[in-house]
Amino acid sequence: MSSFSADTVIFGSSGFVGNNLGAEFSDCLKPTRSTVDLTDYDEVVYYLNEHRPKKIVNMAAFVAGFLYNKDHNLVQLRKNSLIALNLASAIQELELDCYYIYVSSACVYGGNTNNESNIFDSSPNINNYGYGWSKRLGHVCLESLKLDKRSDVKSCVLVPTNMFGPYDDFRPRMSHVIPNLIRQMVSNANEIPVLGNPYNQRDFMYSEDLCNVISACLSREITGTLNVSTGSAITISELVSKLVKATNYEGDIYIDSQANKDEADIRFLENDQLKNALGVDQSFFTDFDEALGKTISWYKQTLND
Repeated sequence: MSSFSADTVIFGSSGFVGNNLGAEFSDCLKPTRSTVDLTDYDEVVYYLNEHRPKKIVNMAAFVAGFLYNKDHNLVQLRKNSLIALNLASAIQELELDCYYIYVSSACVYGGNTNNESNIFDSSPNINNYGYGWSKRLGHVCLESLKLDKRSDVKSCVLVPTNMFGPYDDFRPRMSHVIPNLIRQMVSNANEIPVLGNPYNQRDFMYSEDLCNVISACLSREITGTLNVSTGSAITISELVSKLVKATNYEGDIYIDSQANKDEADIRFLENDQLKNALGVDQSFFTDFDEALGKTISWYKQTLND
């Protein structure tokens, strides 16, 4: 794996995914929010002009679970849109000659669409409406940069599926389904309600896999829009069973027994373009059960620290 130098800037390195970046990123510039507030355009221009990086990775975002997102659409829309707009605008103003990776989100998709060519075919899911549109704006920003032709930018948009792993957010209301269930099972909650239809299917990917994709794309300067996913899905009911086994949970699980299998929502992202671009096969992705075990072990360790 290639090592990256100080001419590479990683925004969002202190977040969930950023904390999982490997040793090859150790020499990169990794500004925190206190160093440069990406929602402040003047700060973004000043920082980029000072360092004039050759490579930029933007994984910075205000991220939360759907319980938060569905009630804070305008907040999520504003903050995440500003991040995307400010970075793209600063790159253009400074006429940077750089390679830029924008880390998007599966929330850009609406309905059951899952192919890179139909991202804008329908509106984002109502539970992530503001966040989904803000991440779509990041795609539009890069396309606008290309159309204006005022800076020489090669770009790649990575659209990761639902992720989990070390450094995920395990807080109530802020956590996604896997860390939310792990927290409750490890704490031996007497009863755990599982929200939604248990027949719903989702694609889950270990966070380190996205880090490996970012590393590969940086090394080869891959361009275009690529889904980053395992290409397969698991039902929420199956997920719960795996977590019960992995955590040795002995409490009660409340799942909607009246749920209709025919009404299940199946969402996963096709990954053929990613495999072709990187020249990898399914073995590139961490085994799901192994990834769950690593995540649970990490979380238990944080409780003992």
